[in-house]
Amino acid sequence: MKRFANIILLFLTFTVNAQKSSQPHITDKQAVKKIEKLISSCAPRHPANPGNIS
Repeated sequence: MKRFANIILLFLTFTVNAQKSSQPHITDKQAVKKIEKLISSCAPRHPANPGNIS
């Protein structure tokens, strides 16, 4: 599960950086909220197969 979380965080870091460069008005707080929402919506859905997140 820890490895899975690290992969998500790495992916989200790139996503947030890409969003920031294309939408500079996004704040860190908004980005963190987006990340938390994304994690909470993804994580419980595939408990047995974490690699199957679309």
